[in-house]
Amino acid sequence: MVIVIQKTIGEGQRATNRPNSNPAITEPLTDFFLGKENVMSTELRKNDPAKARQYFADKLAFTTGPVELARNLKQGANISVIDVREAADYRKGHVPGAVNLPHDKWNTGEGLRKDTLNVLYCYSQVCHLAATAALEFATQGYPVMEMEGGFAAWKEHDLEIESNIAAADGSRKRPMTLAA
Repeated sequence: MVIVIQKTIGEGQRATNRPNSNPAITEPLTDFFLGKENVMSTELRKNDPAKARQYFADKLAFTTGPVELARNLKQGANISVIDVREAADYRKGHVPGAVNLPHDKWNTGEGLRKDTLNVLYCYSQVCHLAATAALEFATQGYPVMEMEGGFAAWKEHDLEIESNIAAADGSRKRPMTLAA
């Protein structure tokens, strides 16, 4: 069985076949236009179950979600939370207890610990800063995990936010019901 998914590309963008991409996915390209949008088809093919099992086992070992992180923090787990977003965004709001380590300070390793798990997050599901940071920090010997969905997912789950900007009551922590 072959499933075909249609992807729409904005006007002026060009799709290309990617060398060394997943062989289970092919991207036959078309140059026809429907209105002002170019349409590209992605053909999904049966994959190797053993490789899929390994991929998802690895994914579970190296990623977590915001709810799981919040539960672990509430239970006092020995973890270090690292926010790799820009400092200005961190000041507006972040996961409680997170240390800010923006890209321009990655070489300092500030806040990272080798004796415990470092959970990294960035902006959103489509942001790859945390994954890029995880690769770099793991190369330096730090145990790392990525929080999927980034800070956007944390906010979507109405989890507590800490801020460097004082709330009306003078506190630095605020529930998600306030504008973030």
